[in-house]
Amino acid sequence: MAEPLHVISLIKHLFKGKCVDLGCADGRNLQLLPEGSVGVDIDISRVKRLEKKFKIVKHDLNKFPYPFKDNSFDTVLITHTLEHLNSPFLALKEVRRILKDSGVAIIAVPNPKCIYHDSATKPYHLYSFCYKDIKNLIKNSRFKIKMEYFNWPKTRNEFFGKVWNSILRNTFLKDLGPDFWFICTKK
Repeated sequence: MAEPLHVISLIKHLFKGKCVDLGCADGRNLQLLPEGSVGVDIDISRVKRLEKKFKIVKHDLNKFPYPFKDNSFDTVLITHTLEHLNSPFLALKEVRRILKDSGVAIIAVPNPKCIYHDSATKPYHLYSFCYKDIKNLIKNSRFKIKMEYFNWPKTRNEFFGKVWNSILRNTFLKDLGPDFWFICTKK
């Protein structure tokens, strides 16, 4: 499932320093990262075209450890990937390991309760995370959640997106949007 670009517009200021997109798929988000960033996927055929600007690494994210040294990245992006992995907890431990102490992890998962959930990708999901479950997984992986974003309604207006997110954060409506996004740091 392609990530909604309006959330990216709200968080793109976080894409600084050395960045990696874990589970980069077709490279949609990778292309938004600084030139020289790293894209990782088990199938790199869809991102080969980006090899001139980005380092592309073929790796199965179910295999540990990931092929990077400790504290390698300022920003780790892992969006719409955890639900496909055998052990999301171990994957987040690896995210924490490769993230610099001062770095930011951007974690997003689809919302299975969404009224327009992408049923085409559902058969490939090993896990479904409701809001409470993904939040607990992130915290149990020793991350501190700094910010949460919810995609409802779809908007590309950055100001309206910020206002809408501040309203949603404290209501049941967050359970209706297509996905949950978390901006995290190491504890």
